[in-house]
Amino acid sequence: MSGRVIKRIILAAAALAIVGAIGALVGAIGGAIATVTMRALFSISTTLVTASGIGALLGAVAATIWMANVLYTHRGTPL
Repeated sequence: MSGRVIKRIILAAAALAIVGAIGALVGAIGGAIATVTMRALFSISTTLVTASGIGALLGAVAATIWMANVLYTHRGTPL
């Protein structure tokens, strides 16, 4: 191989290495952003699920108290 061919191979390999490094950097940044976003979405969804669970629990307790009140009053109406 002549010196020019070797030089071109080295330049091509260097260019590919640079492109690969830039791709890896972009991928790492994108992965970090996605991780933060998913954590935020997970946190929001967990909060909503917890809030809806608490609301359902309170609703069940209120319904139970209301039904007990209806059953134990003489007229069948809540107090």
